[in-house]
Amino acid sequence: MERYSRHFNLPGFDRNTQKELSNKCIAVIGAGGLGTPVLQYLVAAGVGEINIIDHDVVSLSNLQRQVLFTEDQIGSKKAECAKNNLQKLNSQIKINSFNLKVTKDSIDELLKEELDLIIDASDNFETRYLVDDHSNKLGIPLIYGAIHQFEGQVSVFNYNNGASYRDLFPTPPEDGVVDNCDINGVLGPVAGMIGNLMANEGLKILSGIGKVLSDELLVIRFDNFSSIKMKIPKNNNAIKIEEEPKKVYRSISSNSLKEAIKDKELIHMIDVRTNDEYNYRHIEGSENIPSNEILDRFKEIPTDREVIVICNIGQKSMNVIRYLQNELNFNNLINLNGGLYSYYNEL
Repeated sequence: MERYSRHFNLPGFDRNTQKELSNKCIAVIGAGGLGTPVLQYLVAAGVGEINIIDHDVVSLSNLQRQVLFTEDQIGSKKAECAKNNLQKLNSQIKINSFNLKVTKDSIDELLKEELDLIIDASDNFETRYLVDDHSNKLGIPLIYGAIHQFEGQVSVFNYNNGASYRDLFPTPPEDGVVDNCDINGVLGPVAGMIGNLMANEGLKILSGIGKVLSDELLVIRFDNFSSIKMKIPKNNNAIKIEEEPKKVYRSISSNSLKEAIKDKELIHMIDVRTNDEYNYRHIEGSENIPSNEILDRFKEIPTDREVIVICNIGQKSMNVIRYLQNELNFNNLINLNGGLYSYYNEL
């Protein structure tokens, strides 16, 4: 009663409403800039069971906006760190962590029909379309959020047979056309505010109180506090478009790279992590060009030989490769699978 006493002063929110919240089970995909504020507020509100799904690890550059994590957790699995930290906030609820990526093979196991709500706080289009189709199929409401520099978007999809993500964006963009915050950056509080709006929609859906942001997209610019709300027409005849064949991006395993280095093969290595991360530990002989400097320094990358691109887990480096390959016509880039954590056998 004391923990949730401020809820009970709200119109229409009583003990039965709180009890209903405690019986709900939700999944949050992504424990990053959007996912961490979502998780903090839904855990604090007393949602009964929360599944955290994230295959990434905490890095130093995350701490600028992912305020759930601490410096001593750098290099540790996000899902597990989030669970441990959040359980200290509210020990009365059940929190499950899944250190997995949502894929066609894993989605049925990770997002079951017993869920009351799915919150997509991921940062890539492949996951968004996959989760939206799954949510639509099962009839589970889906909360969507996205951020870009000073701007954020929020909507609710597949709510009471409402519009879906595909009604808003029928087909995925080509790889490399839309950059993420690794390339274009994001102001930390923007992630927090959009994440809080997503949590707010979640509590409205789970409690049945308030008007849900369904069939609408809210877009806010936080550098000047302008906003628009757009209607999303539902296309009942929409055809689910099969994914087109992926563009080919080359990669190399950690063991193969170690063998190449041992045999003193002529290779060039670019480390796209931050200066601090690079100075803390890096592969000898690699050159540091942080991802947020790629646009200004891409001419420093050789084009006359193969270049290995390196980050912590292989995700940021792949984003850089997509950009350089699709926008600047590089054809000599190779991603280090699993990044440094695989290279040092820490995955």
